[in-house]
Amino acid sequence: MIALLLACQSLTPKTFSPKTVSLNDRWKLANLSNPPSIWTGADAIPTSQWKVLKVSSEESKGENALASQAFDGNPKSIWHTRWLEAPATYPHELVIDLGVKTEAVGFRLLPRQTGAQNGKPNHIQVFLSNDLASWGSPVVADAIPNTSELFQRQFLPVTARYLRFVVVDGHRGAEPFLAIAELGLVRNLDAKQKKDWESQYHIATVETGDARFDLKGEALEQVKAEELAKIKPGDWHDATLPHAAWIRPLYKTDIWQGVTYYKREIDIAPEDVNQYVELSIGAAMQVSDLWLNGQHISTRRGGYLPLVANLTGKAKAHNEILVRLDNGDNPLVPPGKPQQDLDFMYGAGITREAKLEIHNKVFITRNVGSEISNSGFSSRLYFVLGGGETANLAIGTCVRNETSEVKSLRVFQQLGGFRDTSRLVKIPSHGFKIIWNDFSINSPKLWSTASPYLYSLSTKIVDKEGGIIDSQSRKIGICSKYVSREYGFLLNGKPLELIGTNRHQDYPWVGPALSRQANYRDAKLIKESGHNIVRLSHYPQSEEFLDACDELGILTIPCIAGWQFLNKDLRFANQVKQVVRELVQREASHPCVAWFETSLNETYPDNAT
Repeated sequence: MIALLLACQSLTPKTFSPKTVSLNDRWKLANLSNPPSIWTGADAIPTSQWKVLKVSSEESKGENALASQAFDGNPKSIWHTRWLEAPATYPHELVIDLGVKTEAVGFRLLPRQTGAQNGKPNHIQVFLSNDLASWGSPVVADAIPNTSELFQRQFLPVTARYLRFVVVDGHRGAEPFLAIAELGLVRNLDAKQKKDWESQYHIATVETGDARFDLKGEALEQVKAEELAKIKPGDWHDATLPHAAWIRPLYKTDIWQGVTYYKREIDIAPEDVNQYVELSIGAAMQVSDLWLNGQHISTRRGGYLPLVANLTGKAKAHNEILVRLDNGDNPLVPPGKPQQDLDFMYGAGITREAKLEIHNKVFITRNVGSEISNSGFSSRLYFVLGGGETANLAIGTCVRNETSEVKSLRVFQQLGGFRDTSRLVKIPSHGFKIIWNDFSINSPKLWSTASPYLYSLSTKIVDKEGGIIDSQSRKIGICSKYVSREYGFLLNGKPLELIGTNRHQDYPWVGPALSRQANYRDAKLIKESGHNIVRLSHYPQSEEFLDACDELGILTIPCIAGWQFLNKDLRFANQVKQVVRELVQREASHPCVAWFETSLNETYPDNAT
């Protein structure tokens, strides 16, 4: 053992020093609000789960004018009846599945707003029912003025699953065409809290081909070009991360939703360009896309966890990055539920820090597979306490090899005054391996809420010639947790009465864009108030807060993003599973974590989902 320690101390100097470069400053941003629309008003019933069941006709060849565009929230798109081949004649009809039983007290219609001003409806009928075979009397039967203005009618509250819209005739005599920009239902805000169970929980399947929910490829590039063309040079403003793209008014319930662009220049030293280069942008809310020097390289569907881009082989000495964020309602992205119906606000902007990491192409990483990309220190800790006298630990370190050759190396680790080393292992080309080291510590100092002792753990990976390839360090705690009906919660084998609270990472003005200091202040206030456990509802929160809980001795319950919404679309389900993997993989080594909440809060999917 002495010989091994001496060898560790006499290792040859590093041939490359890993670098972490903060990218929190020198950003520029510009906001593009969603087009003004009645369909985003507080009393508008969300249409994200609506689905066309029947339409008398729609034009798909001469133009993109499908019936689903009559409720897509975009006043510029339209539903147009068939006109290219055998034009369809009046009456025209559209039947919609509202997704859930919905209470409505009014109907709205917006005629076509762009292009040729034909196809304006005249006499209409609106039916609401829970039975597709029985519609009863219309809740609205009226004539619409021959204008482009918004048409609205109120009626007594009706709860229904289906909507039937019939246009009897138009304003241009024998002309058969109909063009509708938007139609929607109005809810009674006073009755918002009186919705039935099914309506409240919005359990729905969204089947939509609307590209705005899943922009990619050419459609994304076209949207980006159109949006950037609207931004004038004077619209760009300075930003420092964490950053709220919209300043939330104090004591108001306003919610801003739209698209935000961030841009920044990044210079990389010539000697670093050919190393492994990774960009991590924390909590880009809510759907994010990233371009490097005009090339799209990364996408993330969901906020709270980092948008990560591997820049290896793509970055140059001077680079420009552009990030597009969209925090609009999106039923495919957790939490999925319309923002106005959530009990929290997920904000707008890049609400956590950003960094550039430059490594040798063989390095320590959190990335344990292509489905997870979140670099950083990866040592995982497992241990068994032996009668309170000894802690037997197994510490796993994930090492990636991004070279074209198999690499042989060892892992050296030091935990407090204890050291250990692994056998020589081989890391496959463009692959990874988790290397386990064992420690046995007599009379360990255990982490607890009363005495949160933290050990220093350092790790080095060393090539077979003795050169240090990479090294990292962090604080860890040694403790055991056990929960059962019989014994309750046991911390280090002893019962602990849990005194808990909930925390939203959400503040006036800045929303979730809290600094490290603000996160620490929150943890300190929770500790001083007498709580020993905090539930991090309802989404992954910043690691700075967990670091503070490690230090101060506060147990935590990290949660995934979700509240009273389940979309059975596989894209939504797969994103939820991805968040579970990333959350557990990122935070499992924190001693403060009591357990994880991996369910969508107050939502009850079937076993298949």
